[in-house]
Amino acid sequence: MAIYFNENEQTFHLQNSKISYLFTVLKNGYLGHLYFGKKVRHRDSFTHLIQKDNTSSLELLKQEYPAYGNTDFRSPAYQIQLENGSTISDLRYLSHKIYKGKPKLEGLPATYVENEDEADTLEIELYDKVANLKVTLIYTAFRDYDVI
Repeated sequence: MAIYFNENEQTFHLQNSKISYLFTVLKNGYLGHLYFGKKVRHRDSFTHLIQKDNTSSLELLKQEYPAYGNTDFRSPAYQIQLENGSTISDLRYLSHKIYKGKPKLEGLPATYVENEDEADTLEIELYDKVANLKVTLIYTAFRDYDVI
């Protein structure tokens, strides 16, 4: 299992012995979903999977974590309501970190590892500067299970 990050293309590739999961940071800061399925060989570039970065209409993109209240009229992954009543959010990529193991989720049913070598984890920080909202997406690639 491994998690790769291409700094130049801003592309993430999570994989284990049987599956691959790919997404990218688009030029507008949103996360674009590229691929999930049978393992693909890791390569330096996955630009052939990236849709044209059309920032004028998000409904044309496969988003990794779509929001409510923008130009994407499909069902969002989440929706919030701010103190002022607004339900619009605009989460964009802020940072990421990659590490061995999997964090514990207290009080929630969750997968786990007994040894750090059983999984690699990617945490993506997204930020909405107007709402001052920060969201962390956590992806874990397991060594012995065909699951992300």
